[in-house]
Amino acid sequence: MVNSTFRSIPAFILPVLLMVAIHAHASRISNRILLCCRNDNDLYVTLKENRIPCNRYDTAEEVAQIAPEGAAVMILADGYPEQTTRVDAAFYKTAGKKN
Repeated sequence: MVNSTFRSIPAFILPVLLMVAIHAHASRISNRILLCCRNDNDLYVTLKENRIPCNRYDTAEEVAQIAPEGAAVMILADGYPEQTTRVDAAFYKTAGKKN
């Protein structure tokens, strides 16, 4: 029997969730998924509803500063396609130092 929570997840999100969950489980650096998104982002809400450990941050700069070396960070496009997510050079500089 399929859990009713998974019935409401769009089909394209399931492979993403699976990849993220596998990475989080396999990672020895961090046991949490780090996301930059709005509080009501579909992926973030789904992770929380399914008790997958994750932390949410408002800006890419904030998550880049907090992320431990080698951690996976997901910067989600909340307003897509009407609005793209801007990531400035400071993010890439900080992230480059940690990877």
